[in-house]
Amino acid sequence: MRIFQITDGIWQQPVNLSSCFSDSRRQASIISVEIRDRGTGNRGESTVTFDPLAAGFEIVPLRPVFNARTKNILVMTYSTGAPTSAVLGISFHCLGDVKQSTKSTETLVGNVLSFAKPSDWDRCHVIVVQATRHVGTMKTRTKTLMLPIMVDVSSMEPSWIEIASIRAAYAVGESLNVTVPKAMARSLNYLVLCNSLSVPATGQIRDDGTLTIRMTRAMIGRCILFVYSLDNKPTTDMMQFNVVEQCQVSTFASRDTIKPGTSVTFTLNGEPHGIAVMRAMDDRLNSLNVTNEAIRPKSWDFSMFHRPELKANQAKLLNFVALKEVRRALELSCALGGSSYFQQFGICPDAKVTQSALSNFCLNVMVAKCMNPEQPTVSVSTACDSKNPRNCGLPLKKAASVLERFSNIQALRASDDISVNMFSDNERLAEEDSPKIRERFHEVWLFDAIPLGASGTASRTLKAPDTVGRWSVSSVFWALGQRDLCPAANVHVTSKKDVFLEVDLPKSVFINETVTAKVSVIALNPQRETKYSVCLSEMSRKICADLGSFGQLGQPSYSRVVVSPSQPIDTKTFTLRFLSTGSTKVTFQLREETSFPGKHHCDIGEVYDSVRLNIFIAKRDETEEIYKRLILNANKPLTEVRLSNAVVDATTPRDIFHVTEYRSPLNADMLVTDVHTNILDSDAVYSYTIDISKFLPIQPLDVSFRRSRRSLEQGNSFLSDILKKLSVELYQFKRIKMLQHTDVRTLEASENRIGSCCDIRYAAVL
Repeated sequence: MRIFQITDGIWQQPVNLSSCFSDSRRQASIISVEIRDRGTGNRGESTVTFDPLAAGFEIVPLRPVFNARTKNILVMTYSTGAPTSAVLGISFHCLGDVKQSTKSTETLVGNVLSFAKPSDWDRCHVIVVQATRHVGTMKTRTKTLMLPIMVDVSSMEPSWIEIASIRAAYAVGESLNVTVPKAMARSLNYLVLCNSLSVPATGQIRDDGTLTIRMTRAMIGRCILFVYSLDNKPTTDMMQFNVVEQCQVSTFASRDTIKPGTSVTFTLNGEPHGIAVMRAMDDRLNSLNVTNEAIRPKSWDFSMFHRPELKANQAKLLNFVALKEVRRALELSCALGGSSYFQQFGICPDAKVTQSALSNFCLNVMVAKCMNPEQPTVSVSTACDSKNPRNCGLPLKKAASVLERFSNIQALRASDDISVNMFSDNERLAEEDSPKIRERFHEVWLFDAIPLGASGTASRTLKAPDTVGRWSVSSVFWALGQRDLCPAANVHVTSKKDVFLEVDLPKSVFINETVTAKVSVIALNPQRETKYSVCLSEMSRKICADLGSFGQLGQPSYSRVVVSPSQPIDTKTFTLRFLSTGSTKVTFQLREETSFPGKHHCDIGEVYDSVRLNIFIAKRDETEEIYKRLILNANKPLTEVRLSNAVVDATTPRDIFHVTEYRSPLNADMLVTDVHTNILDSDAVYSYTIDISKFLPIQPLDVSFRRSRRSLEQGNSFLSDILKKLSVELYQFKRIKMLQHTDVRTLEASENRIGSCCDIRYAAVL
């Protein structure tokens, strides 16, 4: 466990987690991050599973079982995080008495693999399908399917349906061509069940044994084709296929490169009287998405045959299969497969659950049979280990009950890298003469449903937020009669500035909290070295900012940043302290560094960018102010403060505060304050905080001629500045008079300064 402290609201630092992972990097690790707020006591946590060898795909059998007459084993693969078309290694293991029990081949993620079953594999009790994905020179974790043989079950015949060049998905309007044995064609019927609910197609097979199924919108989703016979005893074969929407939709943007705050027109094209849901968000949020979060429904759970009333809107198919007979045959085949598995490999099956409910059922039967103590042992291994639990006398272990998922969360790219790599376009945008203040920094630009009308087209003009970056615009469309949403290709809009500010400052702070604002100046393709000044303006009295030493406004070197072709990014930090609760604003300006006699460098120079931030200052919930004293004069009368009205006795609280003031024996003008407190034995003191402030004179500020009615001819000073100066002089005068040894000349000089301030004040009032 590592502990870090967040001091300015934002923490970003590389963390060495090598000790958390095994040397082989073959074990999954869970990284947990917890953030605690010392002010409110609130906490937030997040966990990420890091598995470098996660499979990232699933395998599903298109037919749940096989028999001696089955020619091909059909397996579909789909991605749950792995790149589409990634290479998969597929191996088929026969659990039975055959000459060659293993066959291997390859396929791609997203394809359907057709494996020609060897003729002698009719003696297989179970065919184990294992798939791994190639990752460099290594292989990911294995996905495993169990396909049991169906023997002596008249209600199931998994060999009738033959599909040439079957695909993983069929679009609406395409056709699925099926052939069945011609000799039985006249007695066969078919039924298509989609999403375990609707029956969009039924009928009789043609005499030539062919069947063409045209995909409609009612079939969108996962469908099962049943081919059945009603002679003597019902007999059924079944095959799964997927249907997707054939979408003719698009989204266009009037401009793909804009300046912050400008407008863009988006055009959406779909079906008449349809609806489009449009989402525009900061592209960096896409790196936070976890793919395939939704758990897919199980395949081959046979719920339509067995107690369909347990599921809402579940189709009921009666007299299709003899479910009890099928279950007995499955248990027998899988039990024999469990025995064969141990004889071949010397261990019990160790596989995760899959999307096939029938495969999971078979796996449980195999594991239970394999771990049965009555199982005859073999000479492969008699040692007690985790994979050979029967020799250890260990209880039965069940397979995991959750789907293994792969969380492929990329780290957020730093803002510096984003600005350099993302904005590498040579095109330069002309800056405005007076750039607007940027203060709308939304992560989500738009999320809204837009009606398309009779034309099937709609336009929406949107004003972009003030963020400099890349916007990702995605849209999905729906029209009357559609069973699924149609996604359009994503559109990207880039917001650019030649030079701009990025400010890292918390939006919520606590009173009396000191935070550091990190201001980054980013230039796109600078041609020469340029000096800029980062200035603060529009600060309220709720904020105290460090603008230079000794209370003076910072000199050009204090606020200077330099960008050049070799260094397009420079940063400057400012320390801010927040003094009272409520909402406040602070504005950062980027100016060209220049100088003019009698002018401050933050009052002149061209403004290239301005960023205004709204900050909320809150009071800490768990803090209570027990002692606070404002000392304006060290020669004030001594006081003793006891912060408890209780009589000091056995019942006096142990955490009482006691404050005492006294003079230093060596210097009578020195005031000493002692603060005593008792703490409980169970408490610990981590820090003390003492705030010491000093009144400093404020230099008169220059004002423009537009405000001459409120200014004076002598120095062009505000009345408020004169009053501030007068208060400082009065404070100094009082302090001099209370000294034991007063210098007459110093006292007279102070009186003269007070008199000059009063004269100026009266003139200002008149």
